Amino acid sequence: MNKFKKEDKKKYDADREGLSPKGISALNKKEAHDAEMLQRAREIHARLFSDEYNFMFSDAFGEPQDCPEVIAVKNEYREKHNLPPLDENGQSGEFQGATMQHCIAIAIEEYSDPQYTSTYEKVIAVFDAARPPEKEYKNDNPHCVRSPTTPSEYDATVAEIKLRDSYRAVVHDSDPYDVITIFKSDKALFSCYVSSYKKVLKDIESRIEEYIDFVKQSA
Repeated sequence: MNKFKKEDKKKYDADREGLSPKGISALNKKEAHDAEMLQRAREIHARLFSDEYNFMFSDAFGEPQDCPEVIAVKNEYREKHNLPPLDENGQSGEFQGATMQHCIAIAIEEYSDPQYTSTYEKVIAVFDAARPPEKEYKNDNPHCVRSPTTPSEYDATVAEIKLRDSYRAVVHDSDPYDVITIFKSDKALFSCYVSSYKKVLKDIESRIEEYIDFVKQSA
């Protein structure tokens, strides 16, 4: 058990100290609900505020920038919801807690009202409509592939999964991302930064050789 897991276990035990079985059960349900809301918020955030992800990898991997028309529309949305604006290049500078809190609120609203139709899909459609056809956005790196990274002692390992042809995936949580590192034997080949590894791992597995070449060409 690494240091992160030990600290997590210590907090888990401390939070339940003195509680009745009923109290522990209620806390377990609350924490499971909170985790579900956070995961949903991360999925929304990855789509609604994709610029905050693209900026992190644009220098190394040539992620295309949004055109001025789309940047203007995105900033209208940000201004409406009192969120920090993008700069003239469509960059946010860093991952922003305010936009994540905004997505958590959307996730909670979705959960609270079964009849609720999320507005963020409509917002994304507006973003897409603002993009001129001749400047159509093309993302050749949808899984934010980069040279392999290894988790720090504070990053929790989420899963280790056997893949085809003796490849394997090690997933760790690097908030707000799931980081998938692909190995062949003990050699790390590349890492992917995604909002939810369960939704994209099969696609990444099918493109392993393509991504190995991608990292080599980007080095």
